[in-house]
Amino acid sequence: TLDYTAGHEYGSWLNLDAGIGEIPAGSADTINCHVIAGGLAPGLYQDTIVLTANDPLNSPLLVPVTIDVSPAWLCGDIDGNGEGPDIADLVYLVDFMFADGPPPPEIEAADVDASGGVIDVADVVTLVDFMFGDGEPLSCP
Repeated sequence: TLDYTAGHEYGSWLNLDAGIGEIPAGSADTINCHVIAGGLAPGLYQDTIVLTANDPLNSPLLVPVTIDVSPAWLCGDIDGNGEGPDIADLVYLVDFMFADGPPPPEIEAADVDASGGVIDVADVVTLVDFMFGDGEPLSCP
């Protein structure tokens, strides 16, 4: 048998169900790990889960955990509907730039040429080239 204790005091984004138990030889157990990305800034987050046991050959067991938090918006999803980039996004961008349409919900999503937040004709050209030509992938800041 293997007696184990799984700690649960990690960063605010990683939580484990408290676990103390006994695993008979040849068996397995599950310790639930909860990743909470809400409220985290975009970026890479890393931690290590440390499992300790009374078995000196298998203790401690280090389990690396890595999450990559992406922005809450998609590059090229200019209308913010979660389905872009598509024709509706191109129309939204043209309307915004040339017909006093509403600004994009996330202005960064419209900076598809990653020029630093300046939305201009180059973004329209980049989006059209990406959608209808063999253009480079979109690159938002």
